[in-house]
Amino acid sequence: MGAGRKYLLYAIGEILLVMVGILLALQVNNWNEVRTNTRKENDLMRVIYKELENTDEYLTSRIENLTEGIDKNGKEILQYTKSGRKDVKIDSISHHLISIFYIGGFAPQASKFQQVIGGEGLDLISFDSLQILFIQYQNHLELAHNHDLKMQDRGELEAFWNKHLVVHTILRLAGHNWHDLFEGDSASSFAIDLDAVISKPEFENIIVNRLMLLHSARRRLFLVQRHIETMLSFIDQHYKF
Repeated sequence: MGAGRKYLLYAIGEILLVMVGILLALQVNNWNEVRTNTRKENDLMRVIYKELENTDEYLTSRIENLTEGIDKNGKEILQYTKSGRKDVKIDSISHHLISIFYIGGFAPQASKFQQVIGGEGLDLISFDSLQILFIQYQNHLELAHNHDLKMQDRGELEAFWNKHLVVHTILRLAGHNWHDLFEGDSASSFAIDLDAVISKPEFENIIVNRLMLLHSARRRLFLVQRHIETMLSFIDQHYKF
């Protein structure tokens, strides 16, 4: 074998060794990157999992409040409108109305989820099916928020009370709302035939429409809760914390 050929084989061997070294380095780098991304993904899922658990508990409480408003306070108000009673107490009506008209805003715990769905970390999620579940969850939350916006609209009820309640001028100037004035000693500041007011068909229609909205909002929250349970189950199966 000539010297030139030996030199050529040596050079080829050197090149192969360099290429193998480069490939090994790239492979090690890929392994490290996969491990880093896996750790980040698990850390992300840990936070989101806790958010979903907290939101699930919150929804259970909110559904219970809506159910109490529908099945207890709403029904009692409707009984007042139909019974023809003459002993209706203004503070009792106030309590029932507040329970179905002043429920509080919808506030799920989803700050980390919102960051992810906005693009910050979505690429870390290695399961396409989980990404789809997240997108569907976002849609569920938006629909629930839309229901909540409708529940925050109390214009129809406010207009009814402004039309039928006769309040002392000084109380109007003080900027009080009807639900503030209904409580405790303030009830004596009204000049009103409450029995006649709540027996009006207009008032009954307002209550019925409100209860239908609460029913719809509660059904929506049930759907959100079922979707959360699906996501929790998926995360339990595919991630280890």
